[in-house]
Amino acid sequence: MAPDGKRRMTDCLTNDGVTMLAKEFPGKKANHFIEWFTYSDDTVDGKSKSKAYALFDSSLLDTIEVGTVKGLQQVHGYLFGGLYDFAGQIRTLNIAKGSFLVVPPPLDFFCGYC
Repeated sequence: MAPDGKRRMTDCLTNDGVTMLAKEFPGKKANHFIEWFTYSDDTVDGKSKSKAYALFDSSLLDTIEVGTVKGLQQVHGYLFGGLYDFAGQIRTLNIAKGSFLVVPPPLDFFCGYC
């Protein structure tokens, strides 16, 4: 929607437009972005993206407690339920990469994958 109230196709990019734009910036980061943006629906990312679209289109959003930890847990549980056992739960374990501690609990509420 433009400031004058009109809808214009030039105000947004389609999926193909985003991919074409990313290809204009060759390199590893652009390639990773294109892979992420166009991934298969059979991957965890693809399944959670499909769930995100379904959540956005549903009336379920009206039942989520906005601005609360419980609301974040509800969204996380919806997006990653069935994909991860810990979906919607507050993380109790440390996340580390090698010997580097990324974020100790309870500073980060969720799994660290999102």
